[in-house]
Amino acid sequence: MKDRISEEEFSVIATKVLEQNADVDSFAVRGSGVSVKIISRLRRENVDVFLDYDDGGKITGRFSYAQTQGESSLPLILGNTIAECIRQFRSA
Repeated sequence: MKDRISEEEFSVIATKVLEQNADVDSFAVRGSGVSVKIISRLRRENVDVFLDYDDGGKITGRFSYAQTQGESSLPLILGNTIAECIRQFRSA
């Protein structure tokens, strides 16, 4: 098992996950973090999110996040999905 993944590998994983979600309006991957703009058409809410995967200088799957609207659960769902993909990639 790898102890970390590269920023390039992280970018590929995050892009794949975020492009598959219809509520993601736009995103930008920068280093070990990703800024996401979510527009939920069903709940009529806009949320700006930053998912930070910097785990002591490594990208291991652990993350923290900040969002503009505290009621939306989608940022945590997206963050956990990316984290799980990172863990699967590391164990392959």
